[in-house]
Formats: sequence, C-alpha cells, structure tokens
Amino acid sequence: MLARYREYLQERIFIFFQKRGKLVLIGFLILLTAFCVGGYLGFYRMPFSSISPFEAVPSSTSLIFETKEVQKTVNRLRAGAYFKDLSKVLLFEKWIENAHWIDSLCLESSSYSDFSRKAHWVCGAHMSAADDFEWLFVLRNRASTFATQEFIAETGLKLLKESSFRGARVYQVTDGKATFSISYYCGLVLISKISTVVEYGIVQLNNLSTRIIHQQHFRAVNHTAGSGDLSIYVNYSNLDAFWGMFMHSQRVHLLKSMALEAWSNLDARFHKEGFVMSGHTYPSKANRFWSNLAERKPAKEVKVHHIVSDQVAFLLHVAVEDYPSFSSTFTQSKWPDFERYVLPWLGDEVAYMIMNPSGIDSLNFSADKLLAIRTKDSEQAKQALMDYGERFGILDEQKQIDGSVIRRIVGNNWALPLLGEGCNDIHNPYYIVVDDFVVLSNTQSTLENWLASYNNNNVIANRESFASQIRQMQYKSNAYILLNTPYAFRLILSYFRPNFHNSIERCLDSIQKISPIGIQFVALQKHFLTTLSASWTSEWLAKKERHKNIAWTCNLKHEARTKPFIVRNHHTKAYEIFIQDEKNIIYLIDQSGNVIWDKALEEPILSTVYQIDFYGNGKLQYAFNTTEHVYIMDRKKNLLKKIPLVAPASAGMLVVNYGMGKRLFVPCQNGHIYGYTKNGKPLAGWNPQTKAPVIDLPIQFFRHQDKDYLLVANTSGAVHLFRRNGEFHVKPFNIGGKISSIELDEQLGRIVAAGTNGALYIANAKGKRFGIAAEKRMTQKGKFAYANVIGDKRKDYIRLSNKRLTLSYYNEKQKFEKAFEYVFDKPQDEVFTVRLKGAAYADIAVVSKQMQQLFLLNAEGKVKEGFPLVGTSRFELVDLFKEGKNSLVVANRDMLYVYKLY
Repeated sequence: MLARYREYLQERIFIFFQKRGKLVLIGFLILLTAFCVGGYLGFYRMPFSSISPFEAVPSSTSLIFETKEVQKTVNRLRAGAYFKDLSKVLLFEKWIENAHWIDSLCLESSSYSDFSRKAHWVCGAHMSAADDFEWLFVLRNRASTFATQEFIAETGLKLLKESSFRGARVYQVTDGKATFSISYYCGLVLISKISTVVEYGIVQLNNLSTRIIHQQHFRAVNHTAGSGDLSIYVNYSNLDAFWGMFMHSQRVHLLKSMALEAWSNLDARFHKEGFVMSGHTYPSKANRFWSNLAERKPAKEVKVHHIVSDQVAFLLHVAVEDYPSFSSTFTQSKWPDFERYVLPWLGDEVAYMIMNPSGIDSLNFSADKLLAIRTKDSEQAKQALMDYGERFGILDEQKQIDGSVIRRIVGNNWALPLLGEGCNDIHNPYYIVVDDFVVLSNTQSTLENWLASYNNNNVIANRESFASQIRQMQYKSNAYILLNTPYAFRLILSYFRPNFHNSIERCLDSIQKISPIGIQFVALQKHFLTTLSASWTSEWLAKKERHKNIAWTCNLKHEARTKPFIVRNHHTKAYEIFIQDEKNIIYLIDQSGNVIWDKALEEPILSTVYQIDFYGNGKLQYAFNTTEHVYIMDRKKNLLKKIPLVAPASAGMLVVNYGMGKRLFVPCQNGHIYGYTKNGKPLAGWNPQTKAPVIDLPIQFFRHQDKDYLLVANTSGAVHLFRRNGEFHVKPFNIGGKISSIELDEQLGRIVAAGTNGALYIANAKGKRFGIAAEKRMTQKGKFAYANVIGDKRKDYIRLSNKRLTLSYYNEKQKFEKAFEYVFDKPQDEVFTVRLKGAAYADIAVVSKQMQQLFLLNAEGKVKEGFPLVGTSRFELVDLFKEGKNSLVVANRDMLYVYKLY
C-alpha cells in the first residue's frame, strides 16, 4: 500500500510541481498576502492574534485616553502643582475619579492586586445621556486572566445584577458609594458606571468592520503615539455627536470649519509646574489655508510678542516666509485692492487677537477683535493705507496723545486674504501703524485700549508667565494659538451650552490658574507636529498677575461722563452700577455686566446718585440733579418725580437725613440754595439768612460736638456754615484763596481746602484759620485728598500737582512733615482715597485720564501690586460678587471695567 502511494506521488504530484511549481508558489503567496491584508484591514480577526483594547472602543468615540503604566501616569499627575485644578475640569475629573476607583479595587484583591498597574489601559468617552457622558475603561493584561466573580468576591463588592449580552457576562456591582458594570470578554476587562457603555464595547468587539484601529487616519497618529505619560486621541469627525453635547451649536460648526482630518493624537508629559502634549495633526485638503500652511517654511524672525497685550484672551499667530505668496495659495478669489494696497508692504507675520471679551451675549465678540499685520516698511504701509482711504473713504480720524493717528477706513474682509474664511470678521476697521505693525480693529475703544497697554509696556514680552510660550512661538512655528485663561473666561464660556455655565463658573479659579495655554503647529511633511503646553501659575506669580484679573467689561454707547455709582437692588440685595455717558444716556448694569436698561436724559448729571426710599416701603429709588431738574427714578427706569428748579443748578445737590426724613439741598446759579422734601415741596424752616455767592463745589453735611453743619463753599474760597434752618453758625469767611476742592474731618471739626497754588487752607467749625505753604515744584493745578492713611487716628494731607504726589501728616510732636513724595512718569488728573475691604486705613488712588491708568499707593508711597490698571474715571471698591473680596469698578472711556483684586 505504501509503495503504491509513493509511486503515485512520484508519477503525479512531483511531476505536477516540477512543471507548475512556480505558479503554485505564487498563488500561495497571493492567498497568504490577501489573508494577511484582510486581517490587517479588519475584515476578520487573525488566528492566535492578541486583541487590542482599542478594538473595544466604538467608532463613535470622540476622545480616548491611553496609558500602559497607569500608576506612573497618576503619580506624575498628582505630583503636578496643577493637579487639584486640572482635576476640576469635567473630562479629567471623571477620568481621574474612576481610574482611582478601579486601581484601588484591584489593590484590595489578593489575586488581582497588580492587575491594573500592569495592564494596558484604553479609555473612551461616550455619551450616556442627552447632556452627559461616561468613560469606558478597557484593560488588557497579557500576563493574567480575569475571573470576574472571583474579583467581585475578593474586593467585597455587592453584586446587584448579572446578565448575558452578546455572549458576554455583564455584572453590575456597587461598593456602597458608586455603581459600576464589569465584563470580561475576548481577554479584555470592560468597566463603566453605565451598563450600556460596557455593552457598546462588547458590540464593537463583535463588529470587526468598524474597528478604529483599522481607520487610516487613526493608524497614522497611533503609529507615532505612546512616548508620554498619557496618550490622548481626538476624533474630529464626531464633533457634532459628542462635543455638541457640551458646546454651543455654532461653536461646533466653527471648529469643524478648521477641517482637520478625523484623528489627532497628543502625548502628554506631566511636569511639576505645567504639562506638555505633543503629537501629529493632519489638515484636510478641503481646507486650503491649513493644508497649504503645512507646506510652508516658518518665518525666520518673530516680533509679535512685543505688541500683544498681556490682557489678550485669544491669539492666533501665523508666521511664514514670503507671506504674500502663501496668501495666493489659499485664496480662491482675486483681491485686486489687497494686492495693490497691502501685498507690497506685507511682512511675514499676521496675528488675530480677541481682547478680554466684554460680554457673553455675542458669540462673535466682534467688538473685541484685533488684526495685527507686520510690515516690511511701516512708512510704505502708512502711505498705502492713506491712498486706499482717499480712494474708498476715510470714515474717521483721531490723533492720540503720543502723536499716533487712529483712522477708520471703508472695506470688508480685511482678514480673509490673510487668514482665510475662519477669521473673516474685520470690517470697516479702525487702524493704527505702530513700529513694524499695522493694527486694525472693529471698534475704536478696543484699539485705544490696546494702544494704552502697548504704550505702558503691558505686553506678553514683559511677562515672565509667557516666557515658555514665546520661546515656542519663535521656534519653527508656522502657527501658534495662545489662550490666556484669566482673560478668556467669557470666551470659553461662550463655547458651552448654557446648562453647563454654572458648573464651569464654579471652577473659575482652577481654570484661570492653568495659564497660559499655547498650541504650536510646526509643518512636517504635509501635516503638523502639534505641541500643546500649559503652565500652572505658581503661587507668587498668581498673586502678582491675578491682581489684574478683569471679571468683566461692558460697552457703553458713548464715552462715560460720570464715574460709576454703586447702588443696591432692594429685591436681591445685590450691588448694581449706575452710570451716565457723554450723550446723557444713563445705564443700570447688574453685577454680571449685563445692561438692565438704558435711558436718555436731556441733561448731564451734576450730583452723585443717591438711593432713597421714596414710598417708605423698603424699595429704593435713585435721586440726582441736573442743571434744570431734580430726578427721582425707580429701578425700572420709571420717572417718579422731575422737580423743576427755580434757577439753574451750579453744582451737585446734597441729600441728607438728620432725623426728619430726606432733605434735598440744591445750590443754584442765582446764589440761592434751595431746600426740598423728597416730594419736591419747599423745605419748611429752611431760610438762609443772606444770599450766598454762586456755589460751584458740592454741599457737604457733617456733625461735630452734637451740632449739624451744612458746609457750602465755592472755588473763590468763600465758606458758609449753615444750621438746619439756614442761619449761620459763624459769619461767612474766605478760607484763604482760590481753591479746587474742600474736605472735612468731622471728629476735629476741621475744614481743609486745596488752593490752586498748591497751598492748603485750614479752618475749624468756629472759623479760625491757618495755612500750610505749597510744596516745592507743586504750585500748579493742585489737587487734594484728606484721609487717614498713616494710621495715627488723624487724617493726612495728600497733594497732587502735575506728576508729583506727596503725603504729609502731623507727627507725635505735632510737627507737620512729609511722609513721602512720589513722581509719576506722566501728569496725573485726579487724586482721592479708597479703603480696601478688610483694611484699617485708606490707600491713595490716582487717575490719569490721558494715559488711561489707575494707581493705588500705600502709606509708604509704594504702588500696590497689580497696578497700574486701565481706566479713565474715579473708581469704586465694593464686594460686588459677595465673595468677601474687593472688586474695582471703573469707566474706561466707552466701557465699564470690573477688576477682581486679591
């Protein structure tokens, strides 16, 4: 039998292979190759192949975390100074909490104590409800199998439910605090708080055709991943599904307009004072801007950091060699005006900035945007833009104090041929040429605020916290995105759906500490090497720079005429802000910066804005006077009283209550002072003895030694001290000369006036007077403030003249001496005093309207940390947000700013 088989093989089979062996071998190799390719492409699973944890991640997943050393990852995270703050961010919060739970359970098990720490972790974020998500944790440990029931028994978990799903057993368990579902299937452990999420993973393991590990773009980024503490994968193709759960629908559309390919990866490395994430990003060919940018060489020199304000919220910076030729590669239309008036002077840098956003109502923040274009020749740029304006129209032109000129020109789409469609919202811009840059903005106020920061050297180049981001920007960057979180909070908030706003606001401090955040794009073989770096603001730096934290800004229709007045909402007891602009429009603004209402008046307000209980029912109204009337309005802007004055008012009125209800005293240009009740009736018993000179300083009330005094004065130096009935306490007197202001010390019964010649004139309640000579070099335009700054129970003398500020006081030997002299760089306009919440004594406040600067100095003559701030009016300090902290409320031309001081 064996001989017959041997004969058959020799005569038939061997001869066949001798004749056709090559064809058979080729056919076998083709079949083997096809089999392997089919397995590689995911048509079937190869025999004996290990199953990757990625195979359990559904294709609908938008975010994946991967780590092969979870203990190292968590330890590095916990060692970071930013750990507590990062763990409050929603995505990380759930991942850290659940990963810790899984690891701690394994440690409690005798058989699986090192299972999680030797496992390969892949974690996918999945929608679990319309507005929520959960993580699916997939663990593979090649060295160990996993018996789920044994694990449950050893860890003391309580089994709630056991079920079968697609051939896998799914166990729902609890530790008394949280409920989880666990399944062991195809050599993988699947864990999630939501059982349906575990079931999604099981379905995916049985659905080979949709495995993400066989998607072309995922393979490309996965091939280069794994060198960090944590690998992060983002699926841009699922933005609508997952990110749309959190994000405003229009913001999702904006992100999709970047047209990035399906997947990107970032390998995260966690350091003590910050973290870095690097990986690869592939732009879609459909996006001509980003795909062509990936083929350009970066600019050889970067200067933009010298003009970017440190109050910037968002920056997109693009720097490539030969920007004009780059522009021609992604613009599909011809732009003859751009080619004629911009291309000849266009340099190699363009920056698109959003300054500290003024509100959350608009998703575009168009009023807060700036476009900076570097020039090859600034003089050529000036002339070209002038030629453009003469041809198409100059809408406005204003000269600034430093000699620079802001112009407004006709024309839309200024950013389109520079940055593409995604940034095409600079229209009919205001512009200014400064050094090597042309800076454009949609609004004059934003451009002026930027100019004030630039002139004061408040730019990121001078801030240590931006040092690492600037180095990245200068090193081979084709594009760079900077997010300055202390100023970007409202911008960040606008990306999220309103139902997430409260939870995001609760972690405001944590978000602001992780700053700045920079994303670098370096061209590399038609895609980008992407590096995200974030710094955690160290304690000393946070204390220094968060002084300048702007809580919000609010746009007025015109430049502010008055300082902001702090008023109370009688319903909620919250603070609100009352202000008037140059066109006599008054505004009521809530503590979040929203305009409750505005109303046009016929005249400017002369007085402070008082609150009175007009009806005696606990509700508060607003009282103030203009030249012709006294107004009383409620908080719904209804006019309750409009009291006509007998003669035009010469100064602001006084509202006082000395035990008989509110009394209104109005000085008028006919020399009389008129007294009214709150209802507008003439005040009974008020009958000044003689006609007083025209009063052009505010009337003041004080009580000294159980006597009431109404202090009436004018700038010629005439002083009258009236009783309640209009009789004189003492005969009228001239305090010493022409004065600019007059102040009181009620305890001493002392009146102190600032002479326009720099001298001080002092009198007591009985009319006795003496003077203090002017300080050297302080004899013109004298301004004065009077408050207890030193802390010796007596008020101190603060004088301002031009650039010089002095603080003087009486020492223990009753000798008048100077505590300090401070010289500013520029002339200052106003001086007054404020007291910080929790402080025992006052600080000195100074305002330069021209320079848009606010200073705050202590008793030693040192500028307080965080100052100067930007502003143009006197400011108020108030615990606006009821946090036990100081908020500074100030007008800045046609905007209202609220700073949080720490």
